[in-house]
Amino acid sequence: MDKVHTDLAKMLAAGLFEPFIRYIRFPRFRGLRDGTRIEFMHPVTVLVGPNGTNKTAILRALQGSPENANLGQYWFSTNLDPIRTADRHRFIYGYLAKSVGEVVEVVKSRITREGDPDYWEPARPILQDGMQRMPPSKPGDPMPPERTATRWKAIAKSVVYLDFRSELSAYDKYFFHVPSRRKSAVLGAKKALIRKRSSHVARSLLTRRKSHTFYQSERIVQPAVTLDSELTAAISEILGREYDSIQILMHSYFDVQGATVIMRSLDLRYSEAFAGSGEFAVVMLVKSIAAAPPSSLILLDEPEVSLHPGAQQKLMAFISDQAKRRKLQVVISTHSPQIIRGLPACAIKVFQRGETDGKVDLVAQESEQSEAFFRLGVDSKEKWTVYVEDVLAAAIVRKAARKLGQAANSRLEVRVLPGGAGSIKAQFLPNFALTERKRCLLLLDGDQRPATAPGSPSAVPDVDLEKAVFELLQCKVTLPLDGSSGTSVPGQKESQLRQVLSWCDSNLDFMPGSTPEALLMDMEGLAQAADPKSEWLERTRQALGREDWEIVTSSDVLSEQERALAPVPDDCDQLQWVRDRVHKFLQEDQ
Repeated sequence: MDKVHTDLAKMLAAGLFEPFIRYIRFPRFRGLRDGTRIEFMHPVTVLVGPNGTNKTAILRALQGSPENANLGQYWFSTNLDPIRTADRHRFIYGYLAKSVGEVVEVVKSRITREGDPDYWEPARPILQDGMQRMPPSKPGDPMPPERTATRWKAIAKSVVYLDFRSELSAYDKYFFHVPSRRKSAVLGAKKALIRKRSSHVARSLLTRRKSHTFYQSERIVQPAVTLDSELTAAISEILGREYDSIQILMHSYFDVQGATVIMRSLDLRYSEAFAGSGEFAVVMLVKSIAAAPPSSLILLDEPEVSLHPGAQQKLMAFISDQAKRRKLQVVISTHSPQIIRGLPACAIKVFQRGETDGKVDLVAQESEQSEAFFRLGVDSKEKWTVYVEDVLAAAIVRKAARKLGQAANSRLEVRVLPGGAGSIKAQFLPNFALTERKRCLLLLDGDQRPATAPGSPSAVPDVDLEKAVFELLQCKVTLPLDGSSGTSVPGQKESQLRQVLSWCDSNLDFMPGSTPEALLMDMEGLAQAADPKSEWLERTRQALGREDWEIVTSSDVLSEQERALAPVPDDCDQLQWVRDRVHKFLQEDQ
């Protein structure tokens, strides 16, 4: 274990992190198996698992733990996603009440109250959930500060929640995500507005004014600040680039609330409009953690987004150091092996879906890194592994490969990579390529197939390598480049890009059809539906005799798809193509 984590463990044992959420348990909550309990045994905890394993839901429950926090702001019932009142979703957590010297429990339940059907509030102890009755209070005795007459009070703890999939600058929010107004139907009008109003942004940055009314609206959300030298150095270390100064202004000059960041590096000065998304995300993370009060609860949802593996490791070093220095409790949701690398087993919580009912299980309260790597699908060393995007694609590959015989299948594994196609292409693929993972075949869905077939990697000139990789993958890949001041070691970037192209030439291919759902319907000989996913949902609903208002789970849909897949002839063209591709993969000299 790294020294910082050894120190963190000792500090936690000495009671230096109080108030500290010791555990959280879920008698009934979303897709988690009833009764799931998560122990927080280390100041830094990481939640690991494929998409759909309720990691974000757990973070939101933790965010809703303090007294005046309401989970209903983030999870609420709609006609599309109804929450049944009869299910009585709730969660319970424990913390040390110092006045009585023992861990007490707080329950928060979803209730319906006037004007809000999705309100979450603390409640009296629920005995059927294993909670203890409140100890009687003697007349005249002072009430412990952690309780009322009927329940224990919610924990008094500041919370910082950052979702890095949606951490966008003011410029990005307005230019790329706000629908054009009727009179501003083209991007040119948005450019004109940004040009016109950026003078006010610049003025607010220069003067650090605390207030500015523009078009009858207050535009300063938080006055401009310049990060101190320590935080600037931390950002420089994480990103591998030397920054002289970093300014941040929270404003709404572009008619959306967001941040503008001005970065100075050597003789360069630029805003978040020209910075990478990883730069902006790291700046906001460092600022938010630094601004959080001591002993805060820090919740980070996929902080690895847009960061290459080296930056991810340095980010974790910063987070762990801040946890130690400022006694922060940190909980992180991640798909990245780099985020969990170096953590003790008690800090790693691995989740998986049950094979029969689709409920989410916690594998163990302590998991070694190897277990987490296995669940992430990146640690196969002995077998030849076919990686796919989802469970239906995996079922199709397994059916196709079954006819290759027992010997071939004994050497073969089929795994689902978490995070979706974008995450797979941007992060997992370059990691496979640059670590020379030869015993794996990445089979993406057919809708990820490039418009034109790439040429020979050896024939691509150095100046065209980045373009060739982008045309093949339709995204920028994260590369572990060395160097500082915005530059990498000469030739390193080109070498890594060529290595990615060469790996893709041998180890990347695309399934027939557009999506697994559409492919299965094609193999059945059915006409293609406009929305295959919705079609499978409706078929499952009918097969189970469910009403429109009843919930149909992803596990129900998969079961129906597997029933439809079973009678598909093994010699159909689509299965034969998959079988031939897997056979070719197994026959390659590894």
